[in-house]
Amino acid sequence: MNAEAQVLQALDAAQAVLRRIQSPPPEGEPDIEEPVRRAHEQLLAAPWSMALRTGEAEQHGWLTDLREAFRKIEDDPQSDDVTRWAEEGLWAANELERDLRRLVGAR
Repeated sequence: MNAEAQVLQALDAAQAVLRRIQSPPPEGEPDIEEPVRRAHEQLLAAPWSMALRTGEAEQHGWLTDLREAFRKIEDDPQSDDVTRWAEEGLWAANELERDLRRLVGAR
């Protein structure tokens, strides 16, 4: 799998977990700790520097915002702010994905 595909896969996993936090299943709040940890690890391990030129991922701070949202959720998964952090992280992930797809398409 090439670097761009690995980065997009990490973003997809992050978006899925963040959506799950925002829209819990009818049976109640999901156990988010393990899925959040896995998605965060995948984000950290993704080959960002191979998929994007230096600075592109940080251009608008979206990667930093996304990582920060995951860090906050991991640090305090029971916080009343988890839904807000998930929303902020999802917004950053969506913006990052949009830019990445545009850049990959331009190459």
